[in-house]
Amino acid sequence: MMTIQFLTVLLTILIAIVPLWYPRYSLYRRNADSGIRKLERFEIEQISEQNSGSVDKEASLSPGDTGFREVSEAIEKNTSIVREPSEIVLAIEGSLGTARVGPGTGLSSGLNAEIRVEYADGTQDVVVPSPEVELRRVTNLVDLKNWVRSESIRRSHYWTTVLAIAWGTASVASIL
Repeated sequence: MMTIQFLTVLLTILIAIVPLWYPRYSLYRRNADSGIRKLERFEIEQISEQNSGSVDKEASLSPGDTGFREVSEAIEKNTSIVREPSEIVLAIEGSLGTARVGPGTGLSSGLNAEIRVEYADGTQDVVVPSPEVELRRVTNLVDLKNWVRSESIRRSHYWTTVLAIAWGTASVASIL
């Protein structure tokens, strides 16, 4: 009987902690953030080196990379993509010769960015395109980060529900 009461107290504590802890510190979130950092890295290292001319830069996540599975799952849950991708790509293409920085243009009006998934058969789907006014939003991976955050919260809700059901079961068992 004492074991069930201890279990009930432990589950009560976990029910309070999981919704606060899981979305920020879970293994899922750490892996997804690692994958997102890999996609962000090229912009800092390579776009800043370009002074003029054409830009054609890509950063990608492949199935062996940390965070690929997590980012892929977040994309699948928030878009109509249903096939397993072989690569997730952030691409910036265009010309800096027509560079114009102004309100709402982000980097330059001559650049386009997109997040796309590529499949083993060579086909691809654009997940997040960038109209010129949204260039900075795509290159900063705002949508992708929001999708990962939403998936983390969804998983947190799942585990909170599982713990609440276990708590209810333990509470009933301790009464009987």
